[in-house]
Amino acid sequence: VADLIPLRLRSRKLEALWEPDARWELLPLPSQVSARYVSFTPLGEDRFALITLRSAEVLEVDSAAAWRSLPLPRSPRSHHAAVRLPSGELMITGGLAPEGTALRSTEILGLDGVWRDGPELTEARLRHSAVVTTGGTVLVFGGEREGRALVTTERLRGDAWRRYDDGERATTRGNLWPGDGFAVLTASDYFVWADHGRVWRLAEGALQMRTDETATLLDAEGEPSRDIAVPGMFRSAIQLRDGSIAAVVERTLYRGREPFDAWEQLAELPPRLRGNLSLTELQDGSLLVFATEPFLQAARLRLSE
Repeated sequence: VADLIPLRLRSRKLEALWEPDARWELLPLPSQVSARYVSFTPLGEDRFALITLRSAEVLEVDSAAAWRSLPLPRSPRSHHAAVRLPSGELMITGGLAPEGTALRSTEILGLDGVWRDGPELTEARLRHSAVVTTGGTVLVFGGEREGRALVTTERLRGDAWRRYDDGERATTRGNLWPGDGFAVLTASDYFVWADHGRVWRLAEGALQMRTDETATLLDAEGEPSRDIAVPGMFRSAIQLRDGSIAAVVERTLYRGREPFDAWEQLAELPPRLRGNLSLTELQDGSLLVFATEPFLQAARLRLSE
């Protein structure tokens, strides 16, 4: 509790300095507001699943955003990774059991709303990442176990996980992107491993941060294409449907367009959007920002044309 006091004081100072922006809409909080060790997974059609140690809920973002409860997984867990399968079902993988044991187990939430056991991972892991390739392949990679970083990757083939050995190392901490290190898929499913670096997926390649002023565009084969100027080190980023890039630098949201020689300042983040951030473009063109640690908060920014 004592550790949270300075955070609360800083939050109050930010709130005092922040000028309200009518374009922001703070979305309602879920019934369980623990901000730690959660998975926040897009389900399509502006629906997002939030799985915590003691709760499971889905956020439906429409004209009146609301949370509704989901059935709890069979085995409570934290530090897990979740992914939407090509079938539309939700899979949670690995994680940490309440007694402190790393898990190999997976569970799948079917379209009928019932959890069932999935195939076990080849090795127990927590604080890892899970992704689905454009071809529908499910991968789990990185993370840690017993304080040791894992550099292995697993691929789901049929009803079993198998080691995916491509000669590269993949490390990650946390499943909220960007995290400290994670893999990025390009259009051709070429994997860019960012070992404690920052890389974001683009439609035809990827974007890798180099310095506070420079990023490198990677082509569909993962090769450097050209350097571009950036307004600072990204905390989170996403490519929008029109090809532009939205990115958070410190507490400011920017948008850059080809040829990325200038960046438009879109908005300052509301004070409660802190910690790990993820960006998602909603169907109406607005941006959803989801934050965890120390505060769990979701907000929608409506962009003018």
